[in-house]
Amino acid sequence: MTRIIVSSLLTAVLFPAVIAAPSALAQGGHHHYAWCLRSGGGLECAFNTLKQCRETASGRSLAGCVRNSRGL
Repeated sequence: MTRIIVSSLLTAVLFPAVIAAPSALAQGGHHHYAWCLRSGGGLECAFNTLKQCRETASGRSLAGCVRNSRGL
């Protein structure tokens, strides 16, 4: 009986995590964009052109653009 309860609890906890993992990776991946914005919040690779990245970086302190080295 205890095994059934433990097994059910593990399934209830792990199943949603496994289902959500691919979508979480897709949201943060952005491997196909050529330019990344580097700022205090980390690296956001969501820009096709350097101009797009620089426009977004404008006005942000310590923000800069770098070429995306992942997955191009």
